[in-house]
Amino acid sequence: MPKKGNIYSILIQTIFFIRTTRFEILANTKTPRISIRLELNGDMAQKFEELKDEWGMLNNTEIVRRMIKETYDTYITNQRSRNNKSS
Repeated sequence: MPKKGNIYSILIQTIFFIRTTRFEILANTKTPRISIRLELNGDMAQKFEELKDEWGMLNNTEIVRRMIKETYDTYITNQRSRNNKSS
């Protein structure tokens, strides 16, 4: 944590402390991380833009996240609930 000193010194020390602490937390995280770079052309780009307009979203990343979540909910969650009912 910051030591005593002038306000500028305290501010710099605090920023450094927050940044290094955040890095340590991120470095110790064991969650999976996937980076996707996707280029859509023609019909697929048009369909994507229509979804974007329909859902009222501006950010392409949020569209992809929503598609993944809805697909997961439709296929994986429903499949698991069917399997639990048959058990």
